Amino acid sequence: MSNPFHDRRSSSVASVAILVVLCTALRLWFWRVTGLTLEDSLITFRYADNLAAGNGFVYNIGERVLGTTTPLWTMILAGIRYFTKLDVITAGKLVSIIFDAGTLILVWRCLTTIDRVAAHVWGLLFATAPLIVPISVSGMETSLLLLCMSAGLHGVIFRNILYGPALAFTILTRIDGVLYAGILAAAGLLRDGPRARRHFVVALALCGAWFGFSYFYFGSLLPQSLLAKRALYRFDVAGSAAPFIHEFTPVGESSVLRIAVRCAFLLLLCLGLVRTLRTGKSFLPVPVFFILYCLVFMASATVIFQWYLVPAAWAACILLALGAAEFSAWLRARLRWTLLRPTMAPAVAVFLCAANLVALDARSERLGQLQDFEDHLRKKIGLWLRDNAPEGSEVLLEPLGYIGYYAGPSIRVRDEIGLVSPAILALRRETTGWYTLALRRLKPAYVVQYASALDENLAEGTRSPLFLDQGEREWFELNYGAAETFDVLDRYPQIEAREKKFILFRRRAEIPEPGQMDKGELAGGILAPQAN
Repeated sequence: MSNPFHDRRSSSVASVAILVVLCTALRLWFWRVTGLTLEDSLITFRYADNLAAGNGFVYNIGERVLGTTTPLWTMILAGIRYFTKLDVITAGKLVSIIFDAGTLILVWRCLTTIDRVAAHVWGLLFATAPLIVPISVSGMETSLLLLCMSAGLHGVIFRNILYGPALAFTILTRIDGVLYAGILAAAGLLRDGPRARRHFVVALALCGAWFGFSYFYFGSLLPQSLLAKRALYRFDVAGSAAPFIHEFTPVGESSVLRIAVRCAFLLLLCLGLVRTLRTGKSFLPVPVFFILYCLVFMASATVIFQWYLVPAAWAACILLALGAAEFSAWLRARLRWTLLRPTMAPAVAVFLCAANLVALDARSERLGQLQDFEDHLRKKIGLWLRDNAPEGSEVLLEPLGYIGYYAGPSIRVRDEIGLVSPAILALRRETTGWYTLALRRLKPAYVVQYASALDENLAEGTRSPLFLDQGEREWFELNYGAAETFDVLDRYPQIEAREKKFILFRRRAEIPEPGQMDKGELAGGILAPQAN
């Protein structure tokens, strides 16, 4: 005689195994067809390489500057690099796929406590999510963040040992994890106060260990990259709100079909919120986080990168799964034809999954072209510096990721935004004539600049003036000569022309110290051209 409990358990294991295989296969496929590696991930990769090589937790060897916002991800990559000798780019993508499988299982297990249909729909949605899949194989820390967030939710619902470490690891994976950790901490206190407080001790100990190290090693608790972005990137609220509105509502869509699909997704999101309030109160941290996270970033008036949307997409997948289960139950209750009732939940799941797969396929083509662009432009600049610049040479540039990583650790990089260069950020805060003054003071042997930035006299990213007057421009031309030009102007029509051409300059001779300039040169910047 068969055991119903055993049969049910075997069926659950088989179901989640199929979902994990689908999740893994789609990510491997996307990695193969696009080869996507995002610019910002390469900053962390260089930190990880240096840490694994024994050079310290640094971007430029000998300079203790915390230019990455993800210390836990950096240390994980460094550990893999050190013990396996696997390159950090491959390691980052492989381990992210494993982390995504863990996220799927943890949330699936949580959802089975209130609705098995929702658990299966969640698995399909997360496996096929067109926003999450590309970022998962991009080298960014987002898969680790989602795993930590899921472990924290699992810890709250099942009251297990995952709770305390998950709170800490969420914060140490990305600084905006503080919001989720705070919400989860409040949920833990309300659900089981005394037990939660014991877990807080673990979380505080883990966070305290990192922040203590950070203060004594870097002299700062906050990442330099965070300070630089907050100081220099300025957008209006409409600009920061637009990506969230477009991603989670029909606003911004043009075709009738896309508007209909987005309306369906929005309806299910709302139903998921209702279901959470009605029967799944243990899941309340999810909608609270989704709403607050979106509102905080929408009101931030800063540039919103795609990976900032992923935590909200994770929460949206959970709410969509609950909403889909609620909607399918409502349909079953109102159907007269009994034979059709069991097909309602699969039909809703297939609709959601198909919409995701269509969007994912479109993104694979677009992001594959973007990666090809990076390989044929910025990666080539970094390799040129690695092969041609003398060891220890300094280079001033704006796009730090690809060029800095492929130039190698022997090249010292100064970036215009100040992500790993506090001296640059200090200059930009002091004066509008920062660019020429930075060249005077730092004397980089090489300068990499957008041709469009020189033509328009506007720095890329911040659109501030490079040269205050013609005298500064002439000074630059006297002291720096073009060594190489890199462009892909005849390709990639979907990419703006201003991003497709760079000029690499080499310093002609020794530049005088700022103290050697006469008063006329120092008044409001370098006003007169000066030959060496």
